[in-house]
Amino acid sequence: MNDYTRRLTGLLQSRPAVVVQNRLMSAADRDIALSMLYMSNADRGRILEKVSPAKQRRIVEELELHEHLQITSAQYEAAITSVIDALASDSVQSKVRSYIRPRRATPRRT
Repeated sequence: MNDYTRRLTGLLQSRPAVVVQNRLMSAADRDIALSMLYMSNADRGRILEKVSPAKQRRIVEELELHEHLQITSAQYEAAITSVIDALASDSVQSKVRSYIRPRRATPRRT
């Protein structure tokens, strides 16, 4: 478990349940999905159980999409930092818009 994941799971446990739910519901689906990339299934379940069934489906769809994308460490760090900041904050944060780029299926011909 990396430091970001450890911080996020710690916040999930230490913050009041209603605060966690409100912050996760207002966070971008993509940011939540990216922040779950390196988590165990148990930790993922703890996040998913705190959001509505519709948001759960969207997050799971995002996770499946990421299997076909090249995610950089900078993208991962930006997403998980956004979720951590939202959970640590006492007010709802504005969402960070992200752009993802599909990875090439085959190498380019020269």
